[in-house]
Amino acid sequence: MEATCLNQGCNWSGKFRHFEKHANECKFKPVTCQQCHGLVEASRYKHHLGNDCPKRPIKCQYCKEDFYAEIYEAHKLECPKFPVKCDDCGKKKLTRDMLQHHYNNECSQRKITCPAGCDPVERSRFLTHLDQKSGFHLNFIMDQLKILTQETNTKVGQLAPMSEILQLKQNVEQLQVRLQQVGGPIPPGSEDNAVMQQRCRALELKVSTFEGIVTTLHREIERCLTHLDGIERGNSGNSGPVAQRVEQLERALAQKDKENMELKQYIDDKLSATYDGEHVWRIENWSKLRKDAMSGMRTSIFSVPFYTSRHGYKMCVRLYPNGDGMGRGTHISVFFVVMMGDYDPVLKWPFKHRVTFRLVNQNNDEQDQTDSFRPDPNSSSFKKPTSEMNIASGCPLFIPLTKINDASSGFVTNDVLFLKTTVTLNS
Repeated sequence: MEATCLNQGCNWSGKFRHFEKHANECKFKPVTCQQCHGLVEASRYKHHLGNDCPKRPIKCQYCKEDFYAEIYEAHKLECPKFPVKCDDCGKKKLTRDMLQHHYNNECSQRKITCPAGCDPVERSRFLTHLDQKSGFHLNFIMDQLKILTQETNTKVGQLAPMSEILQLKQNVEQLQVRLQQVGGPIPPGSEDNAVMQQRCRALELKVSTFEGIVTTLHREIERCLTHLDGIERGNSGNSGPVAQRVEQLERALAQKDKENMELKQYIDDKLSATYDGEHVWRIENWSKLRKDAMSGMRTSIFSVPFYTSRHGYKMCVRLYPNGDGMGRGTHISVFFVVMMGDYDPVLKWPFKHRVTFRLVNQNNDEQDQTDSFRPDPNSSSFKKPTSEMNIASGCPLFIPLTKINDASSGFVTNDVLFLKTTVTLNS
């Protein structure tokens, strides 16, 4: 009896009694990856572990932190050590966490404010501005001095008149004379002389007693200090192992925190995912996203992944709040991203299904901003993914920023946008 191998890509056929042996050795049989639990051809398993598996560990070449491959591309968009360029002066070899300091303190093209109230000028021209406008700056300083002089005179006028000060001085002098008279020596033969002498002897006796008590307390304090020094020296020998153990526990806790964050992100993505080819993206804090994009701190954002079906294509959307490419600074750019999915081996490639973006007008749904495209089958953006994400493709001129910034347009309400993405599967 003849038998044929059912594994995709395998052309083996032969006697049925040989089928079991072939099935165990077939290079095309699907095996489960121990890291990502996806199905992979047996012949590609080692290559998958080292190059394609979304759960393979990757060390960031910039910050040297470890990440799963599936989130590495997203990490590079936020990595504090990622190299960036200043958009104003063009300086390169900056890291993302250095950009703000460079912008505030070093950038030669950044406009800074003159303390005299002049129009802002570039930092590289500020010294020249001070020389050219020296007359204006001197007038400004003189005006400030006049104001300060007037305020000083006003404060001086509020002080007490000189006559009152002289009267207070005389009163003080009179009190000093009276104190000297009261505190002078007691004349011999005074009636109170004997009483005062008795009080002095009593005070001397008390002082002598207190001196003995203080001496005893001083010795006890020295003994306690000596004992404490001995305890500290004994404990110093144990501090090393304890400190090492604390450091180990802190590292372990940091690793657990990192794993918990990754697990939380994974769960959030799964809970937010849709499986019908449609995704509604609620984009919050729009004003901050625009500000970060304009400053270069974070030029783009990603939606959570969504799917065409339970076993379908995995996708996400990438949005540039300040535009990208030909739309930079003038439009919002929206791109479609094909991601590596668990069921890619059983799907048809390249990806050929129509993609539609719809920015919801929250005041009037008949005025939604819509754009769509059909993928180019020859583009690498729609081939079967070999990394976590393919190159994004879509609409760099999706909607003008002037339209978004118009408060009456209805696209931004309470600092929130809604972007709906629909993938229409071909029959």
